[in-house]
Amino acid sequence: MPRVLIVAQAVPPNGGSHATRIKYFIKELAELGWEIEVLTTKIYPGTPLIDNSLLDSIPINVSFVRTFPGPLHFYAYRKKRSLPGAVKAKKKPGFKKKLLIPDTYIEWLPSALFDVFIKKKIKKKPDIILSSAVPYTSHLIALIISKKWKTPLVADYGDPWVYDPGNLRKGIRYSIERLLESMVIANSNIISVTTDSTKDLYIDKYNVEPTKLKVIPMGYDPNDFPISKHYKSNESIRFLYTGRLEPESRDANLFFLALKRLYERGHLKYCLFEFIGMFNKDLLDMVESMGLNDIIKFHPWMDHKACMEYLCKVDYLMLFGNNNSIQVPGKTFNYIGSNTPIVYFTNLSGERDPVDEILNESGTIYWKVENNQSSIEEVLLELESRSSFENSNKANQLFTWENRVKELSEIMTSLL
Repeated sequence: MPRVLIVAQAVPPNGGSHATRIKYFIKELAELGWEIEVLTTKIYPGTPLIDNSLLDSIPINVSFVRTFPGPLHFYAYRKKRSLPGAVKAKKKPGFKKKLLIPDTYIEWLPSALFDVFIKKKIKKKPDIILSSAVPYTSHLIALIISKKWKTPLVADYGDPWVYDPGNLRKGIRYSIERLLESMVIANSNIISVTTDSTKDLYIDKYNVEPTKLKVIPMGYDPNDFPISKHYKSNESIRFLYTGRLEPESRDANLFFLALKRLYERGHLKYCLFEFIGMFNKDLLDMVESMGLNDIIKFHPWMDHKACMEYLCKVDYLMLFGNNNSIQVPGKTFNYIGSNTPIVYFTNLSGERDPVDEILNESGTIYWKVENNQSSIEEVLLELESRSSFENSNKANQLFTWENRVKELSEIMTSLL
């Protein structure tokens, strides 16, 4: 039985998109016969966005080595916090984010290596090391272990590192992080990324041999959607968006302006636009100032299981595309898996749109809406006028986590 050590901080019961990716890596690799040990950080009473539902279906024989995350994280998370609501204050980057390179979890590195090499908490030397980021410190820890044990390394990326379009590095920080990433790239046997555009980016910026780069996109689990029949409300037409709305990645201002104009003209009275997640107070204040509280509802952050079930209870899912062609919102595949029709508001104009390509390949029913107010108003009026909608969606099975991780397993097996 081959043995893999997964090095990642975003590991269940931590919540979020990347932790969901790691959950399915663990689950599906275990089902394919891999013996798995996970090196990650400890959980404290105040650790944010804990999602115990992500622990469901992880085999009990998977071993977790949870190490000290560093004094700053311990101090921040040592006390229990109130449950997350829908609102978060807009904060400027703190000193930790400004000073710690490549990310705040660099302070995890010493204790992780101490527990591996001095305390020898890893049960047995692995055949493969799989690191996954964000945070990118995971790659640095895995790189050191890989060099020490002379073990093949697979570096898995969610978003790009130095050339992340939503968080471009500058000055001395750029120079240091590019050097660190170059070291990871040079010493990794395989680098997996989530989009073809990211693969092209790394070939261009780092001159990486194309065969070294593999594309393992996000996916969905059919078991997350036990509801065989979608609910149809007789009272309102329900639209839903899940996740964040950060202006540096995706800008929804034109959407809210379109809602305001239609609502003032007497439309959308029987529509409800729901948002699940944590949103900046500025956004909520803007919605209130526009007088849209009657048709917009913000829900607190939900765990993965509850959120996936909610996707099946509405009429349409709203997908706001990124303002770059490098990244694809991870929620895209869960939206597809839910079989709920999708309204895709693209933020790209005149360039290749990978989200549109994925939706087209998926076979899902969707509307692509150009990023201008008149186009948004037009599609909303069309959907408002529909008295009924027969849903014949059937999600593309190629997009399941089972198939995604099967490909990952084959890649890792080739290195043995």
